[in-house]
Amino acid sequence: MISLGGVLCFVNIFLISNSNGFLMVDQLRWDFLNLEENLWKFVLEQSKNGFNDTEDPGITVISGFATYDNVLRKMPQDILYGMEVIRQAPQFLFLYSDFRVVHDMYDKFRRFLNISSSADNNNLSEIDESETKMSFIIDEVLHDPKNNMNKTITNIFKQTFQDSENGYLINSIFDIILKNDYMCKQFKQSPQQVFFNLYNAISLAQLKGYIMVQFSYLAQRLVKKENYTHDSLIARKQFEKLSSDMAEILVSAMTIMPRTLWRCDPKQHIKGSTYDELTALLQGHIENEVDMNFKGTCTENCGAYSLSRSYGCYDSESMYCKKRKLCKGKIIGCKFVESQMTACFSPSSSSRRYQYIQYKSGKVLGKKMYCQGKSVNSWFRWFVHCSYCLCLCDQEGLHSDRYFNMRPVMADVAHNRVVTGLRIVKHNRIIHLQIQEGKLLPYGYIDDSTIRWVPVDDYTITDDGVQNGVDFHVMDYERRTLFLDDLMPHEASHLITGVRFEFIDNNLKFEINVRAFNFEKGIISNDSYYIFGGQNRNKINIYNPDVPTASPASENNFDANTYVEFTHSSFDKDAAQTTVPFFDTQPVASYPAAPLKRAGIYYKGKTGYGGFIAPTITTYDFSKHLNAEFPEIKPRKDPEDEFPILA
Repeated sequence: MISLGGVLCFVNIFLISNSNGFLMVDQLRWDFLNLEENLWKFVLEQSKNGFNDTEDPGITVISGFATYDNVLRKMPQDILYGMEVIRQAPQFLFLYSDFRVVHDMYDKFRRFLNISSSADNNNLSEIDESETKMSFIIDEVLHDPKNNMNKTITNIFKQTFQDSENGYLINSIFDIILKNDYMCKQFKQSPQQVFFNLYNAISLAQLKGYIMVQFSYLAQRLVKKENYTHDSLIARKQFEKLSSDMAEILVSAMTIMPRTLWRCDPKQHIKGSTYDELTALLQGHIENEVDMNFKGTCTENCGAYSLSRSYGCYDSESMYCKKRKLCKGKIIGCKFVESQMTACFSPSSSSRRYQYIQYKSGKVLGKKMYCQGKSVNSWFRWFVHCSYCLCLCDQEGLHSDRYFNMRPVMADVAHNRVVTGLRIVKHNRIIHLQIQEGKLLPYGYIDDSTIRWVPVDDYTITDDGVQNGVDFHVMDYERRTLFLDDLMPHEASHLITGVRFEFIDNNLKFEINVRAFNFEKGIISNDSYYIFGGQNRNKINIYNPDVPTASPASENNFDANTYVEFTHSSFDKDAAQTTVPFFDTQPVASYPAAPLKRAGIYYKGKTGYGGFIAPTITTYDFSKHLNAEFPEIKPRKDPEDEFPILA
């Protein structure tokens, strides 16, 4: 005979010992169906013995449901949890109405369980109150003509997959997520997550409804001493079919749906909020050839100075020498354009050298604006022409932000946290990868209360102990390549726990740190390793680019094995004053938060513009855990029947 202790122990032990990598809601369904079998067996054995046990069988049933409900609470209980995208479908209002019926009824049922399981069995008033509440619950659950649970469970399925009158909810969801502007709506859910959240919401609502149905049949069997075994099995068959049909549809959808998240261009580009940039890495600069050789001669031409430096300013009394910003680094790739020009200087606080340059012929480099420009004229020394050349300046300094953080950026793995989001930020003139983290829970859930953006390391390149090549990387003309990768662990059972930039073989690379984890227990391993991309790459050409923020909507380039070289903007369009590409600093993270299976950086832009480097993430693949299996239904023999009722 099954005792009260046996029933309660069963609830706790089964969840641990018989886990097969199901989703939490699938595991909860499996566990309840086994609890249901156990309770029916207990009640029917009690009936066979004439309910002569000293222990009230009603207490055993209520305690079994109450104990199971404590396990059920581990699932997010909010009806709208993860429904941000699905709520956009017009049919959702019909589904929500049925959700509301189930969840409101289950709240009453939950209060009844709490009161009844803690009631004093010697207090007649408490017993009467409990029995009265139970009668109301049974009547609503089984006999309400409009909202009984058997009908509502079926309606939930029909509203989603079969309601041709109002249109299928599932079709409307497909329409929303397959539109080209889906990512621009900032729903913060990958397409697979949308269906994953739908599956969880429907499964939980149907499970709650079914729990109340089975409780009602069990309670009536105990109170009225009538046979409800047949009705309970009909409800079981219906519940299993609805669950199985839904799983078949949604697992197919989840399998083909992408899990990647990225951000569209914002409606308005705001520096420091939606984008940031390197500054003055390679910058247009006017220099006279006489100042680019230590002899101070003008016997060459501008093209001879492919790599040089400034040795001073020969015409020191000229207005140009007095106003210009010196190039104290490398001078690269000089060329002759015209002998006479007007240079519109930028303010000394600006990272630009010039607002624009206009030659005597009328040719303008950059965007002309009101400015009191200064004349810059080449001259003759005897019979030699001393030309002003248009070059590039590669100068590290206060106005040149060209640094990348190379310190590892790790989630707090000591407290079981994993990476759930990624963005790029500039702090103290240094480009950082910043992660969002959250505590991993069983079944791939993330503890919402622990989610945070981990502050980036607060250091400057001049701090004591901070080293170039260890803590940060400095970009320059020879070392300005960034590898673009979307990386994932080799093993399916690994998650991302950190990221970093690493400078290897003269290239800056994006890397991910990964760890193994246990899906059912939600525990990550102590062992980790880094993953990075290969060496063979195709260059993304950025030709004659204007500043990225002037571009129409960017086009994403997710091609594998690519790289970019940071370069200058167009001479014609911007006087080569801006370093491109920029960085899209919008955060990329899902809501509800989810562990990540992939993370990367990619290029997006439009031909003729500098473009952006942006992060992308890919959420964990939950489809492989979706499994609407059911334990075997055993024959139930009620003493009221001559023959047992078979499943």
